[in-house]
Amino acid sequence: MDKEEISRLIISSQEGDEKAFNELYNSTNSVIYHSIYSILNDRDLSLDVVQETYLKVLKNKMKSSENGLAYLITIAKNLALNVLKSRNREIPIDFEEEELMYRKVEDKEYSNDLHIQDVMDKYLSQNQKELIRLHVMEGLTHREIALKLNKPIGTIMWQYNEAIKELRKRMSV
Repeated sequence: MDKEEISRLIISSQEGDEKAFNELYNSTNSVIYHSIYSILNDRDLSLDVVQETYLKVLKNKMKSSENGLAYLITIAKNLALNVLKSRNREIPIDFEEEELMYRKVEDKEYSNDLHIQDVMDKYLSQNQKELIRLHVMEGLTHREIALKLNKPIGTIMWQYNEAIKELRKRMSV
C-alpha cells in the first residue's frame, strides 16, 4: 500500500470511518509492531504501544500533505521511546523484600507495632496507596491497573515505583 493511500485511510479513520480504520490497521500493524519491537525488545509492551499508537492517531489530526506511514511510525517510535525511558527509571523489586515491608517495622522513628499501612497512610498519596493495593494485595499487573484506571501503562509503572521508593525511604528497608 502506498503512502498516499495510508494517508487517506488515516484521515478517513480520524473522521470516524470504521472500515478505513480496519483497513489501515490491517495493512500497517505489522510494520508498526516491528518498528516498536526493535526499540523495546518486549512482545507484550510492544503490543501495548501498538494499541496506544492507533489510539493516538485517532485523537490527533494529520495534515493531508504528510506521509501517512512516516506519521504512524513516528508516533509509534516516540511512544516506544517514552516506555523505554520509563522502564529505565523503574526500580527492580525483590518480592521477598517487598513481603518484608508488610511485616512490623522496626525503626527508631516509629514504635515496634507500626505496620506498613501506617507508613502508607502518613506518607503516600491516595493514588499511590491505591496502586500498591491493586498491584500487591489484589495481584493485578501494571497493564491491568492501567486499563482499570484508564491511564497509560508507563504512568502507572512510574507512579508505582515512586510509591515503593518513598516506602523504602521512610522504612529504611
